[in-house]
Amino acid sequence: MDVFIANDNLVMVPINDGVTAIIMCRTGKIVVANKATTNLISFCAVPQTLETLYRDLKSFGYAELKEEEIEQCVKSLIAEGTMHLDSVEPFNSCRYQTCILPFPEAAPKTMYLHPTHNCNLLCSYCYNKVVRKSDPCIEHELSFDEWNSIVEQIIDIGVESIIITGGEPLIRSELLYTWKKAKLAGLSVTLGTNGVLIVDKFMAAKVSDSVSLINLSIDSYDSSVHDIDRDKGSHKQVVKAAKLLTEVGAQWQGQTVVSKRTIEGLGKTAAFVKSLGALRHTVSFLISSDREPDNEVTGLETESCSSQINTDDASSLGLFRGCGAGRTVASIDPYGRVYPCHLLHVPEFASSSLRSVSLSRAWFESEGLNRYRSFDYASVIPCGRCSFFEMCLGGCRGIGFMRTGTVDGFVGDLYCRRRKRYITHLASFKARSMPISDQDKCGDESILYGTGEGCTS
Repeated sequence: MDVFIANDNLVMVPINDGVTAIIMCRTGKIVVANKATTNLISFCAVPQTLETLYRDLKSFGYAELKEEEIEQCVKSLIAEGTMHLDSVEPFNSCRYQTCILPFPEAAPKTMYLHPTHNCNLLCSYCYNKVVRKSDPCIEHELSFDEWNSIVEQIIDIGVESIIITGGEPLIRSELLYTWKKAKLAGLSVTLGTNGVLIVDKFMAAKVSDSVSLINLSIDSYDSSVHDIDRDKGSHKQVVKAAKLLTEVGAQWQGQTVVSKRTIEGLGKTAAFVKSLGALRHTVSFLISSDREPDNEVTGLETESCSSQINTDDASSLGLFRGCGAGRTVASIDPYGRVYPCHLLHVPEFASSSLRSVSLSRAWFESEGLNRYRSFDYASVIPCGRCSFFEMCLGGCRGIGFMRTGTVDGFVGDLYCRRRKRYITHLASFKARSMPISDQDKCGDESILYGTGEGCTS
């Protein structure tokens, strides 16, 4: 064995009693190592040979280790992808000069459908509110027949799930028929609604029958807090809708937008939502831009309330290896234009309307979508130099755009810290479920406590 070195895309998370979870950000795998192994990897931040590594470990207090044990240890770590021979060029996050993901060869897995931009509420932080003010085509929304045709195409090209959003989708309640068609075809159909139009058992049952899951917006257990950001009386209406949905046996969950106003009572809100019969309580974070710039939570507030934010559905905080926009995700606006995602309804990235082209042609051949797909993720400063880069590729490009007005905009320090903390929290949780040895040596059996896929979804 010649010269070897540790990959520079590793993130080490201390667990307890000298045990460390090591995230391999390229693959999302986790290696759980004891103190000796962790020190060995640390020494290999610079090129080493077996001779120099043996010398360094002995000087650090590991005099009892044998050279053959260290060699076996290094071979195991190379096999796991934690280290590599220096003669082999690694896939290294900190050496990124460019990162353009492959264009899609298949249909998107998920599509967001916006039946309308109209809404019966005017939530203070709604990203769609800006669209409603500026879009000149509001009177030319797709008809029932046009949406029905689009849903049939969605089924035919192999989309796995659709998320119906808006605007308030139930303003176009005649489309429940088309959403049910997708559900019966085997697609997962999620409806996001403020609940205002679910006024009786008949409507609750009809909605429940047409979709797989209903996502109700409930920002607080306290009606006065909920109504500040939405509309006066809307809390009473959504609670009524929740009870009706529970009564008819609907599958629904509550979602809270975490802001300075809602974070303090987040734990009580989660309990309140579950008491109404929800499957789970999920959260999303308010993204400051020109909307509600002073209502975004700070790092300190997020940290102090982490036990509340990590509710029973940890995946609600989101974790992905790269942005799926324009590759596994797409969004259709009320006028039939296809965009990379629901947060990137940007004219330069739009396809022609599905009134004039097929969905398949729009997805694979659109100049607008392909312009977005040519985006270089390594151009996001400072993300291309970060050890976590291969796990998030600069984070959500929609959030970057909403913050800065450009698709290569930085998502912000708060979002970045929150994502790193979530990744390390998840790694720690996964590592604790792996088998642990009491031995503290680099022997063949105890060098690697265990490995797991852990950090990818």
